[in-house]
Amino acid sequence: MLLRPETEAAIRAACIAQRIADSREGADDIDSKGGIDLVTRTDLNCEDAIRTELRRSFPDQEVIGEERGGLCRPGKAYWLVDPICGTRPFASNIPLYCTNIALVEDGVVTVAAIGIGKTGEIVYAERGQGAHLRTSSGDERITAKTDSNTLWIDGNTKQEVC
Repeated sequence: MLLRPETEAAIRAACIAQRIADSREGADDIDSKGGIDLVTRTDLNCEDAIRTELRRSFPDQEVIGEERGGLCRPGKAYWLVDPICGTRPFASNIPLYCTNIALVEDGVVTVAAIGIGKTGEIVYAERGQGAHLRTSSGDERITAKTDSNTLWIDGNTKQEVC
């Protein structure tokens, strides 16, 4: 399957962030964002690396990240980034975290990549092309079955964020 350049960029960015997070460099440098919400230096390093990769490939697209924020321009495509989803388990050295990257075009998520921490796996999807799992063995399509634990979310609802 030929992937969109945006999908390839999201996968590359997720891989970069995955390597940074899995190295645990900065994991012990923890701050509170208020309440129980934490941020580590690793979160910031991952988001900065993701931003660099996405802007290198698509300099005209905005990046909105959980840690560094950002602004989107109405009617323009933009990236949404959560560099370490599950910072609390990550900071506790529990391997239940991931990196989330999504491209929003015309108010709809059209590309997504998730780097699953400590596994080396990337789950990615393109609108209309289904979801796939990338491992060191290659790519395979992910399919939902009635007896599986896969959750289907209807992606046909248009959400205007800008």
